[in-house]
Amino acid sequence: MDKLAVIVPIYGSPTSIHELCERLIDSLRKITSDFEIILVEDHCPMGSWKVIEEACQEHNSVKGIKFSKNFGQHYAILAGLRNTDADYIVVMDCDLQDHPEDIPRLYAKAKQGFDKVFVKRINRKHSIFERLTSKLFYKFLSIIRIAPSPPSFLSAFDIEII
Repeated sequence: MDKLAVIVPIYGSPTSIHELCERLIDSLRKITSDFEIILVEDHCPMGSWKVIEEACQEHNSVKGIKFSKNFGQHYAILAGLRNTDADYIVVMDCDLQDHPEDIPRLYAKAKQGFDKVFVKRINRKHSIFERLTSKLFYKFLSIIRIAPSPPSFLSAFDIEII
């Protein structure tokens, strides 16, 4: 049986952590009983760690990692990767913009033999300024030949599996 892990960098959004964990657990149970949710708290001043501790006490599949200072999202993801032995890993944000209910679709695609499964936003719900700066950022990266990483995880209605 495959082990799955979901790594979630946490900075802010303490009010969404309990719902996030419940929805993740419901979605992951549809795939396997061997899973873990790793919440990496990046020294958030909003009280996220207390909520993570509660989630860990409530669900033995939830683990918490707390940083001593703010290192940023990429280090939070790396800390999660270093603390799992899962066969499949999903990285997603904590604010519920990404839907945990889409994980079974990603897993099904990975089981078809793909090493990596990414999603791409089809319909962005951001301002024109945010869309423009995002396009300029990715254009700049393509010019200097650094391959940009697609966004990690999005809703079934707003994604295209690549």
